[in-house]
Amino acid sequence: MMRYDSKADAQILRKKAEKFHKKQLPKTWSILSEADSLKLIQELEVHQIELEMQNEELVLAKEQAVIATDRYIELYDFAPAVYITLSSTGQISRITQRGSKLLGKERTKLFYFDFESFVTTETKHVFKEFFKRIFESGMHETCDVALITSDNSPLYVQIDGIISENGKQCYMSLLEITERILAERALVIANKELAFQNQEKEKRAQELAEANKVLAMHIVEKEKRAAELIIANKELAYQNQEKEKRAAELIIANKELAFQNEEKEKRAAELIIANKELAFQNREKEKRAQELILINEELSKHIEEKERGR
Repeated sequence: MMRYDSKADAQILRKKAEKFHKKQLPKTWSILSEADSLKLIQELEVHQIELEMQNEELVLAKEQAVIATDRYIELYDFAPAVYITLSSTGQISRITQRGSKLLGKERTKLFYFDFESFVTTETKHVFKEFFKRIFESGMHETCDVALITSDNSPLYVQIDGIISENGKQCYMSLLEITERILAERALVIANKELAFQNQEKEKRAQELAEANKVLAMHIVEKEKRAAELIIANKELAYQNQEKEKRAAELIIANKELAFQNEEKEKRAAELIIANKELAFQNREKEKRAQELILINEELSKHIEEKERGR
C-alpha cells in the first residue's frame, strides 16, 4: 500500500515558501531600522511557526486520508453487497469479493473483462440499453437481467447504476432477485392457468346458459303441452261424462226398447192369437155363411115349392 513521507513533503513546502519569500521581500529592506528589522523578523518567525503547524496538520490529514482510503478499499473489496465498477467501454475495473463469487471467477481474472459477456443472450439487449442510458442521461438507472452461471442454473439480478463524477466510469450495485423472478414467472403461469380456467368456466357458463335457455324453452313447451293436456283431459273427461250419460241414456233406451220389444212380442203373440181367433171366426163365418147359403137355398126352394103348391 502506498504511504506519504511527511518529512519530504515538509521540505518541499519549505523550499516553495522560501522561494516565494524572496520574491515578496521589499526593495527597502536594506534601509529598515534595526527595530523594524527585529519586528519583521519576529513576525516572520511567528508566520513560519504557523506555516509549520499548518504543514503538520496537512500531513496528518493526508495520513488520515490514506488510512480512510485503505479502510474504504478494504470495506469495498469485502462488502457483503455486490459492487462493480465499469469503464465507459463496459470493462470491469473494480469488483467486490462477493461480486467475483457471483460471477464465478477470481477477482484478478475479472479485471478488464467485459461485463456484458456474463449477461445471457435473452437479456443482453436490456443491459446494453441500460448502459447506454447511464452515460447519456447521467442519472440513476436500473434494469433486470439474467447472468450466465457455471452450472447453467438461472441467476437473475437487479442492477442499479450511476455514472462517476468525471463521467468515465459506471458504478453498479447488483442484487440477486432469482427467487422473485421465479416467483413472478410462477405467478404469471398461475395467472395464465387461472385465466384459462376462467375462460373454460365462462365457456361452460355460456354453454350452461344456452342449455338453460333450451331447458327453459322445453319447460315452456312442456308447460304448454301440460296445459293443452289438462284441457284435453278436461275435454276427454267431459266427453267421458257425455259418453257415460249417453251410455246411461242408451241403457235406459235399450231397456225401453227391450220393454217395447217385449210389448211388441206380446202384442205380436196376442195378434197371432187374435189372427188365429179371427181366422177361426172367419172360418166360422164362412161356415155360417155356407150354412146360411144352404139355408137360404133350402128356404128358396121351400118358397118356390110353396109357390108352386098354390
